[in-house]
Amino acid sequence: MTLEKSGLWQLTAELPEGQYSYKAVLNGSWDENYGAFGILDGANHEFAHAGGPVTFRYDHATKDVLRAER
Repeated sequence: MTLEKSGLWQLTAELPEGQYSYKAVLNGSWDENYGAFGILDGANHEFAHAGGPVTFRYDHATKDVLRAER
C-alpha cells in the first residue's frame, strides 16, 4: 500500500472473479489486525467480485479498510 496525500493508505489490484475476505494487518504481523468496522482482531471483510480492478483504502483513524470496485 502507498500513503496518499489524503492520509489514507491505498492499494489497487486486479483480481479474478471470486469470493474474497480481507482485513488490515499492521507492521507485517498478525499481532495487530483490524477486521470489519475497524475492530481489533475482528471478523474479516468479505465480498463477491466479478473480476477486474479493486481499490482498497485503509484509514488509520478508523482502523477500517474501504473497498471500491470499478
